[in-house]
Amino acid sequence: MPGLAPRDAAVAISVGATTDEPETMTDTDQAEQLRRQMAQVRVSLGEEAEQIAQNARTVTDWRYYVGSYPWASLAVAAALGFLVVPRRLEVISPDASTLARLARQDRLVVKPKAEAEPKKGMAGTLFTFLSSMVIRGALTAIGQQVAAYFTAHPEQNGRPQAETPAGARRYS
Repeated sequence: MPGLAPRDAAVAISVGATTDEPETMTDTDQAEQLRRQMAQVRVSLGEEAEQIAQNARTVTDWRYYVGSYPWASLAVAAALGFLVVPRRLEVISPDASTLARLARQDRLVVKPKAEAEPKKGMAGTLFTFLSSMVIRGALTAIGQQVAAYFTAHPEQNGRPQAETPAGARRYS
């Protein structure tokens, strides 16, 4: 359209103006008004999207429900705990016919009783403590001896040594 900037012409064409109609002041005003409305829509759309995202975060946050509905949250937690924890197995002393029936149904579970481990007395506990202390002390002493050896013999530690210029002191 003659006399309009390219963006004004595109907006004027998109709202129904044709290139055959003469340019009027109302076409430019309509284009400017449409531009303002679109800017408002963009701003409100961004705000609404942020609000929807915040609502989604609130809906999926368990802390919100615990804070807002503490008694209902407690009831739900108790119900979930009841459903998740398995029931105790019923221990029975069946007769031979009941054993045969359970074996046919593949529901027979036999668990031997574990023998109780004899408890250590005061002397056993003291011996275990002292022996672990002796082993730790021996390992520490061995580590110190190995470190002292490699410090005294740097050529043995596997790393090449830099040559020291004549007359210079070497600090390790």
